Amino acid sequence: GMTSVLMSAIGLPVCLSRAPQPTSPPASRLASKSHGSVKRLRKMSVKGATPKPEPEPEQVIKNYTEELKVPPDEDCIICMEKLSAASGYSDVTDSKAIGSLAV
Repeated sequence: GMTSVLMSAIGLPVCLSRAPQPTSPPASRLASKSHGSVKRLRKMSVKGATPKPEPEPEQVIKNYTEELKVPPDEDCIICMEKLSAASGYSDVTDSKAIGSLAV
């Protein structure tokens, strides 16, 4: 192929062989298996499914929100400060106080 032509052009001896083609099962047997199982699954899901009433959006929010009286004693995964400690920009040191040697 083209690779052997290019390789031989720069003076390298080239002997490339083709990889054997993988053998696969007959397409008719494979296709009938997969299609039959897909059809069976679709029929089962349609017959067995009973529509559930949609919950109200407020109820969904209530299910997933919980007010904590005491914050957990864990570290923040981003800044690694205690979650129980107050956070914000007020306690950040002034950039003038940090010298160029500290960087």
